[in-house]
Amino acid sequence: MVLLFTGDVGEAFGYDDGWDRDGTFRYSGEGQIGDQTFTRGNAAIRDHAAAGKAIHLFHALGQGMVRYLGEVRYAGHEFVPNTPDRLGGRRVAIRFRLEPVGWVPGATG
Repeated sequence: MVLLFTGDVGEAFGYDDGWDRDGTFRYSGEGQIGDQTFTRGNAAIRDHAAAGKAIHLFHALGQGMVRYLGEVRYAGHEFVPNTPDRLGGRRVAIRFRLEPVGWVPGATG
């Protein structure tokens, strides 16, 4: 399986995770300096279905606590130019679109 963690930190470095109106979750790619590429975690997200791996999404709450949001699957990506990196440079970032598998965002049970 592939475990993804999102949270409220990182906006200063171009990370803009969250739910879109179409019900998909936008998830920022891995890599804090320079252009992001399809290696390591980014490749794992893109290629998870072919590798037979499920993706599980968690939201970091702080102080080591996380909330499990649910299983998601890769639904596409875009390249976002002119995104700031950790050192203040500009780069091309990857923004994934992930769709829930078997659950509805915001629904309570």
